[in-house]
Amino acid sequence: MDFMPVNLYQGIHQEFPTNHEMTNLEYLDFWLNSIFTHVSENPQKEGNDGPLSPPVFIVGTHLDQISGTDEEKNETIDKIKSTIESYLKDKPYVKHVVPEIYFVDNTLRPLGGNMSKLKKKVEEIMRKQPYMNESIPISWFRFEHLVMELRKSDINYISLQQARDEAKQLGIQDEKELFDMLHLLHNVGIIAFYGDYDRNNDALADMVVLNPQWLLDIFTKVITITKREEKWTEFKCCWRILEEKGILEEVLIHHVWKDFPEECRESLLQIMERFDLLCENKVQRDESDALGTGDNQYQRQFFVPCQLIPIEGDKGRVWESEPNAVVINIISKNGFLPEGLFHRLSVKAASWTQQKDGCQSKPPRLYYRQTELYLDEDHELILKIHVTKNGKRMIKVVIYFPPLEDDDSSIPTASMCKEVLVFIENSLNDLRTMWMKNIALSLSIPCYMCEEYDKHHHDLYSLFEKEKVRCNGRRYSTEFWRYLFGKGNGTQEATTHPSKYLKKRNETNPSSLSEVTSCNTQISSKAFITEIPTSRLTDDNRSTVNVIGDENMVFVNSQVNLNVNKKYQIFHNHHNWSIVATCVAIIAIIVYLLLDLLYTHLY
Repeated sequence: MDFMPVNLYQGIHQEFPTNHEMTNLEYLDFWLNSIFTHVSENPQKEGNDGPLSPPVFIVGTHLDQISGTDEEKNETIDKIKSTIESYLKDKPYVKHVVPEIYFVDNTLRPLGGNMSKLKKKVEEIMRKQPYMNESIPISWFRFEHLVMELRKSDINYISLQQARDEAKQLGIQDEKELFDMLHLLHNVGIIAFYGDYDRNNDALADMVVLNPQWLLDIFTKVITITKREEKWTEFKCCWRILEEKGILEEVLIHHVWKDFPEECRESLLQIMERFDLLCENKVQRDESDALGTGDNQYQRQFFVPCQLIPIEGDKGRVWESEPNAVVINIISKNGFLPEGLFHRLSVKAASWTQQKDGCQSKPPRLYYRQTELYLDEDHELILKIHVTKNGKRMIKVVIYFPPLEDDDSSIPTASMCKEVLVFIENSLNDLRTMWMKNIALSLSIPCYMCEEYDKHHHDLYSLFEKEKVRCNGRRYSTEFWRYLFGKGNGTQEATTHPSKYLKKRNETNPSSLSEVTSCNTQISSKAFITEIPTSRLTDDNRSTVNVIGDENMVFVNSQVNLNVNKKYQIFHNHHNWSIVATCVAIIAIIVYLLLDLLYTHLY
């Protein structure tokens, strides 16, 4: 993990609330979850009772910095071990962790003590791995030696044809054997090669990267936001567009990679597309989009969602309460949802929607943790990272059917919902195959019968098999979900959006509602979202209040839930002010009479 640049650690902190100072245990949990998510489990050898493959060692360094006597140091070490073991015991990755935790003093030369014990344990565990003792042609080892020699000469990549020529000199004549060897060296981290034997004539297969660290450094030149003063003045406009809109201009790519041949740059771009780090903007552009950089031959654009930074004033939206929106939540079953999953899914969605009829003139809209795309003339697709009050993370997939004028009864069509579901299923399967081998995800529907539907969900596929689901002693029909995503036989006219349960719950529990008198604002009943500035609040905390829709929710200090209705608010504000004015007038008259009576009595 040490190959990651410091500023790429931003994704770790995004797992936690703002201003949260991560503990050492939280760092450990993050990295172990990342390893567990991204690797595939190797089959165990018969009779192997050790950790699952691949194994993970936990090593504590800087042993020399623990103060105290030997007895006190041992007590400290035992306490640290006990804390780590207790923290990890119920984690999904714990079967991969080697039980022994080692503490080493890495200032000792020559290395000894616990470091020697660690080396012996590594050798012991390695001998038990399922891939040990497999026969490998000696020519493959010679090719590996050649790779190391080329690295020493600062040669970081060669073409596939060069690799083919070198391999033939070592006795590797068969093309299939060549690809098998390159894939093995790729899997053990010696080289990076993304070619496919069945498709070996594209730019992706043409590059054999001899130094994977070099490839990572190249990528981070484009996908890492550095301090603005470090950027070239001529291209500050390009960097600003990348930060604020997630759009990477080709002219910036060629400037950053100017030291590489142009055909090499194209291969690097294809590798980044293979990683779902970016996709090309296929939307029709006019001449006004061109940048005044002077490099008119480089006019392509690429969408890079992972580059977006938080913008002050970013706004959210409670999609569950929208009668024209259908929400599916992607939830991790073990509680760990990698930040990169959202970015890669956004890239796949942007690439997919741009290929759909009628979307070539409608560009995707990228925001920090939210992507908005067009599906056709009538439907939109929104992907959004959502964090609940208790810190649980999920990705919301929203299929939105913007209402016509005052018609709030229209919902997305069943054919479009099914099409989006197939896309999500295929995309997640692709990402599991290539990237997150061990992640367990569920596609879930928020429960509209709960007081807080963030806390309770229903598995989407289970709804296809039931006519009704139960929650809090009540039942409601699943016809809506079966009609849109499953094999339901209902009609759109007969299908009611489950947001009606939210409205009904608010209407039947008016005692929990409060009047909105702490802000002086008008609420638009059809507004996308209105964010009331903190300057309009009389609350001492001066927190932001989000007003969503016609009869939906307002969150004050993320604690108080209020029902807001435009007419209700205006009427009650007006009514309340009338009462206040009358009371003030009466009090003023009483005070005047008392003062007059006192004056008469004294004089």
